[in-house]
Amino acid sequence: MIKVNKRTNASPVKLNAAFKRESRGTEAPHEHSIKVVVRVRPLLERELEKSPECLVDIDTDKSIVLRPGGDLLKARKYREAQRFMFSKCLWSYDRRANVPYADQNTVFTEVGLEMLENTLNGYNSCVIAYGQTGSGKTYTMMGSDEEDGLIPMVCRQLFKRLNQQVDSKIQVKVSFIEIYQENVFDLLGRGNKLRVRENSERVAFIENLNEYNVSDSQETMRLLNKGLENRTTAETHLNKQSSRSHSILTVTVSQEKFDPATGSLVKLKSNLKLVDLAGSEKFVASDGLDKIRQQEGSRINKSLVTLGRVLTILSEKPNQKTVVPYRDSILTWLLKDNIGGNSKTSMIACVSPIDYDETLSTLRFATTTSKIENQVLINKESQFNMDEMVKQFQLEKEKLLECISELKQSSSRNDELRKLENYVQWQNNYIDTLTFTNEVTQKQLLCSLKSAQERNALLASTLVLTCKGSETIPREETLELNKLINKLHELDVISPLKDIENVLQSDLVMTYSADLIDDLM
Repeated sequence: MIKVNKRTNASPVKLNAAFKRESRGTEAPHEHSIKVVVRVRPLLERELEKSPECLVDIDTDKSIVLRPGGDLLKARKYREAQRFMFSKCLWSYDRRANVPYADQNTVFTEVGLEMLENTLNGYNSCVIAYGQTGSGKTYTMMGSDEEDGLIPMVCRQLFKRLNQQVDSKIQVKVSFIEIYQENVFDLLGRGNKLRVRENSERVAFIENLNEYNVSDSQETMRLLNKGLENRTTAETHLNKQSSRSHSILTVTVSQEKFDPATGSLVKLKSNLKLVDLAGSEKFVASDGLDKIRQQEGSRINKSLVTLGRVLTILSEKPNQKTVVPYRDSILTWLLKDNIGGNSKTSMIACVSPIDYDETLSTLRFATTTSKIENQVLINKESQFNMDEMVKQFQLEKEKLLECISELKQSSSRNDELRKLENYVQWQNNYIDTLTFTNEVTQKQLLCSLKSAQERNALLASTLVLTCKGSETIPREETLELNKLINKLHELDVISPLKDIENVLQSDLVMTYSADLIDDLM
């Protein structure tokens, strides 16, 4: 009888598989690769009663470990813990001493600030929340009554940053849609189905979609809350208020910046898409629900499967001949520019700490996403000199006047009206350009004048204290006088006064200073 000794060491096949699992996602990401951030949610109220085992752990801020539970049926198949590497791993399960706790502000700091900066610099940006049903996607993006989510924080900070730009003409537009059972609905409209089409540049757009001009964060939040009330939600076994549709909030920012040094006007147009995907769910999770809920889950999974196919093809760096099935799903069609196109994109992968299968699926999905490289370009529409633009307008005006003079002698009244309409449009563009230039110059002068007034007020205070006499001034006032004099030496008073005097062609500032000193004396 042949005796077979039991192998004590792992076989080369298992060692190779373990090595692959350990090194998964460790390649250095490309500069324009999709940034993936994983967030581990806390236990829900219905889960606390069962005291389940936590299956995930974060050993570094970029590494998450998933291990099978002891009572898991697949524990024999997945014996070793699996480690995944991402751009950032956020721990929201509980508060531990060795792991920083990630609240909503942490998510905004890690994801929102970067996307906001990209949008202001003229880049298309996108944030996608992905995960199973009940993993915390909507809470991460929208927040709750007690704590704001990523979207409200981004909207408030966006207008705060825009209001600080005094040398720019800014326009902000907002649209909000949902994709429910492969149909697009306008959450800010009347609820009609909308059609997705492509323009001549093969960029997908939604026909007859309502876009609203907004001037502040309050108006934006009002539209956001209106859209959330219209969004389709329902109760399932996994979530009392489960999102049954994908929602996309698009914020379009148009900027016109005037550079007085070069006399040029630069136009930037960028859009920020904030996407809250419906949760993936198993078919058994819909067992016992009505047919509508089961149909919703089937359509949701279909769109997410198509999204997974698109991401898998893009992660393999396809050539130009490879067909990427964007149009197999409305979701991937609308996000075509954000996954593999011209956009700086981040994905927030929300995972459950107790569901092994769904968490493993989400982490694999996120790993595939992190390998995709986008083709990012700044959206600079035009850059031209103001003087050249005025000359061009003058030449165009002369040509139009000649055409109008000729058409008046002809019998074609329709052509005449068309040319007159073009002339009126030209006049409007000319007036808008000059108005914008004057507004920018006026804002700059007002800022300079305000700064000069503050310097002159400080100068007048110093002169008044000096006239009282240094011998009669107490020690405290002497110290205060010395502080003011030191501040005065540090300020550049003459240069701003000369600049304003040259621009305004008057002695307004000097007159103001003399009158102020006379009143105080």
